[in-house]
Amino acid sequence: MRVEDVVVTQPDWEHFYRHLREPGFLEGYQILGLLGHGTFGVVYKARKLSVGRPVAVKFLKVDDPVTGEAVMRELASLEYLAQLDHPNLVSIEDQGAVDGIPYIVMGYAGEETLALRLAEEGPLPAAEAAGLLAQVCSGVQALHDHGFVHFDIKPANIFLRGGRPRLGDYGLARLITTSRRTLSFGRGTPLYMAPELLDRKGDERSDIYSLGVVLFETLAGEPPFTGDSEWEVMRKHEKEPLRFPKGFPKVMRPLVEKAMAKRPGARFASAGKMAEALVGTGGKAPAYVLPSMKARERKREAPSRRNRPGPFPGEEEPREKEERGGIPGALDAFLLLPGRILRMTFKLSFRIFGFALELFVLVFVLSILLRVLGRVLEGFIGIW
Repeated sequence: MRVEDVVVTQPDWEHFYRHLREPGFLEGYQILGLLGHGTFGVVYKARKLSVGRPVAVKFLKVDDPVTGEAVMRELASLEYLAQLDHPNLVSIEDQGAVDGIPYIVMGYAGEETLALRLAEEGPLPAAEAAGLLAQVCSGVQALHDHGFVHFDIKPANIFLRGGRPRLGDYGLARLITTSRRTLSFGRGTPLYMAPELLDRKGDERSDIYSLGVVLFETLAGEPPFTGDSEWEVMRKHEKEPLRFPKGFPKVMRPLVEKAMAKRPGARFASAGKMAEALVGTGGKAPAYVLPSMKARERKREAPSRRNRPGPFPGEEEPREKEERGGIPGALDAFLLLPGRILRMTFKLSFRIFGFALELFVLVFVLSILLRVLGRVLEGFIGIW
């Protein structure tokens, strides 16, 4: 569906929720269930009817047709986003409007997010966190290379399905051009927003700041700045110095400080440069696949090397004997033949000896029984 063909009317949320699950409500898709909701919209899991594949559909919260038209104009950029094919980005597949409510169709990335991982397991080890963020940086760099800025990078938007982190919810990223580099309306989540967004100014370096905040939380278990209101949090991002909690990996501190520099010009020159720095601290390169929660649980349940019989660390795994074919194999068989014949002869001899011994014992027992029986018979004859 082309954005230009969509007529945005007054949003009718009552009709939307009443008929959401009816067949044919969203052309080409069947709504299956709620995945989540946030500031900008509500997300449902759906099935693409033509191929039977699961997708995620985000319905955007708009209050009037004017806002809806502004959103639809911005969704025109999805024609460019849909061309992005990157392993660390959730794919954008379609867009449109129903009941006056704009929507975006995205590839289904599961429900396991970095936010859920941190809530259930706490901070990640430094190497694992570096490997994860290096991949996310790779996806962000792909967005920037195509002229897009995310503006809302946070753990809840980093999906971990299949063990590979994928950055999602970038469908409303502002298309950046040389003539327009300011925001037309608010973006992002205050806990992760760069300080320059207070002045409604932002560019690719704002995403790098957010990546630094996510890295901080991944290693510390909580964001660097919190407060009772969004305004308080944003002021802390703007004014307060960064403080690291006890136990924060020292090797990661300079990297976080650079990513979260108050001045955009003091940050990493690009997300790709930040990825290189992360790999330099011991993290895995972007080809690294992070184990999923379920895989980690299976690893915990599996017997460790200490609890199973050898080999122990430093020893090689036992190898299966390889069968050799051709002339070498025939030669081996010829040389081994006498030994095999001798073994068979010994085995046969032992079997014959055993049989003969059993037969001797049987005859001996029978002879004794016959002699006893003869004596008994002689006694009866004598009596008669």
